[in-house]
Amino acid sequence: MKEDPETIRLNIRRHQELLKLSAKAHTHDQVRKLLAEARAQWRQRAGELRATAERFVVPSAQDALLKAAAGYEQLADQAEGLLAGHPAG
Repeated sequence: MKEDPETIRLNIRRHQELLKLSAKAHTHDQVRKLLAEARAQWRQRAGELRATAERFVVPSAQDALLKAAAGYEQLADQAEGLLAGHPAG
């Protein structure tokens, strides 16, 4: 049985849309994985900076390191919010 050209065209369009949806889902999963990895790295970096700040005796150096650590914590918090489905802001 031969399909008419319109049915073939509609089937092709349907399959193209399914491929797009599949690609979007795959990309979404990859982004979530990368975001989760980045969140862990940012928390680790924040901890390292806080530990380094404890070894410094110059208050301005300690403040700079603690400020950088707070920035990494903020990034990790925002990533956590995004992973939980909450918009950044």
